[in-house]
Formats: sequence, structure tokens, C-alpha cells
Amino acid sequence: MYKNIKTDRLSILSRLLFATRRILLSFIAVYMQKVAGMQVVILMYFNLLSMIYLAQVQPFKDKAVNKIEAYNESCIYLNSILLSTFSDYYEDVEMKHKIGWFFIIVCISCIFVNFAPIAVKIGR
Repeated sequence: MYKNIKTDRLSILSRLLFATRRILLSFIAVYMQKVAGMQVVILMYFNLLSMIYLAQVQPFKDKAVNKIEAYNESCIYLNSILLSTFSDYYEDVEMKHKIGWFFIIVCISCIFVNFAPIAVKIGR
């Protein structure tokens, strides 16, 4: 569980923060269905806090893993910002369509960035 994580106190907290964020996401999805705007705002704040934590603590021993995790968090944060445009507050369907495609592009780029190191190792 802690194979690639530094052993200082702040770094070990990364697994706890990961689990806490997942539990909070589940709680928000189940119990805050009537306030979609608040769901997105809370998600954005937790993603921002997670990005700050990763940037300051850099909990992983491998610098490449820290960079990939930072990129992943950036993609999640950007997509959480984009989620707000899919709410009922925005009525422009054409803009939602364009933002939806951008959302997909961010997801695909995240997948490629995560698979690139694996492809490089396989290619050697």
C-alpha cells in the first residue's frame, strides 16, 4: 500500500485523503441530489485542495509519478469546472455541446498521459 509513497507524515496521509475524497464524493452524489450547483462547487474545492496537497507534499518517491498525479488532478479539476456548464443554469445547447467535446478531449488526454510511461517501458 505504501510501496511508492515517502514515509514522512504528510506523505502517508495521501492514502487517507484519497479514501476520504471518494467517500465524500459518494456522500455528495447520494445526499445532495437536489442541489447540483453545490455538488460541483464542493467537488471543485476538494479537487483544488488535493492539487495543492500534491504540489506541496509530493508524496510519491518517483518524481514522474508525482507529475502524473498532478496532471491527473489538473484534469479532474478542469473537468469539475466544466461540469458547472452542464447544469440547468446554462441554456445554450450549442455551447454545452462544444464544452462536452472539450470535456472528452481532457479525459482522453489524461488517459494518454497515464499510458505513455507504460508504452515506453513496453517498447524498451
